[in-house]
Amino acid sequence: MHYFHLPIVILVFALSSFAFYVIFQRCDYYQRMLRNRTVAIGGGSPDALRSPKPGTRWWRQIDRIVPHVNEKKSLQKQLARAGYYEPTAARNYVVVQAVLLGVATALSAIVMLSEWFQPLALSVTVCLVLCLLAFSAPIGWLNHQTRGRHRMLRKSIPDLLELMVVCLDAGLSLPLTLQRMTHEMGFAHPQLADELATVQREYAMGLTLEKALGNFAERTDFEGLKTLCLFTREAQKYGTNITDALRDHSSLLVGQREAAAEEMAQRASVKILLPVLLLILPAVFVVVAGPAFLQLLDAFGSLNVK
Repeated sequence: MHYFHLPIVILVFALSSFAFYVIFQRCDYYQRMLRNRTVAIGGGSPDALRSPKPGTRWWRQIDRIVPHVNEKKSLQKQLARAGYYEPTAARNYVVVQAVLLGVATALSAIVMLSEWFQPLALSVTVCLVLCLLAFSAPIGWLNHQTRGRHRMLRKSIPDLLELMVVCLDAGLSLPLTLQRMTHEMGFAHPQLADELATVQREYAMGLTLEKALGNFAERTDFEGLKTLCLFTREAQKYGTNITDALRDHSSLLVGQREAAAEEMAQRASVKILLPVLLLILPAVFVVVAGPAFLQLLDAFGSLNVK
């Protein structure tokens, strides 16, 4: 078999396997009976599954093709750290990753058959790079979103703690302080206000304030919130004054924020060095030394003529 026919065989085999998998999932009698039984117990009609809403029909088909993807706890935790709490976030992430891999596979087949990438080593290298980019692009995007959310918390949590200290010194209780912070943070830090609103809803539904803050810290995986949860637990357990602890913790986080800003300022001088050397200095050299160089060429040319 010729090497250029190998990608076509692999692509046909992959598409055939996927088609058989889809057919078997759609013809699964046990899963269909289980869904009908679940709907009947809930008081609905099994016919409701045959007439879904227009916007959810394709997603239900994808749920049947890719089962139990929403039950992956590790992926859900990673998406929650990036700020995506929807129940279908894991499914959407997997679908996007699968679509990118499919596009990369199709492009790899085109590359293998193209005359522009005629050496086999070059075509294989390009195919591997395409597949690697398609697989790592969603992971890199998710890590970028997580880092951005941590930067937001690093900037906003010190302001939250300072306002909490002011409210606690004024005589408000801790639940009323968090309720007040939910309203105040909405102007300067709306994302943090949404998280505090989630904490308020969990507290209103019967969870303890310690548990609600613990869920907030677990969702974001931010050390400053874990420390806040620890202070809250100790204050409720031993009856200690939480104001002094929050004031010290706020001073610590403000110092860390200032140190991070100084570090970014020092990195900027290093990062700007390469663009200056490659883009700005050559242009300055051409503008400054260009006329003198042209005058020298004219002078030496006149000497050669004489």
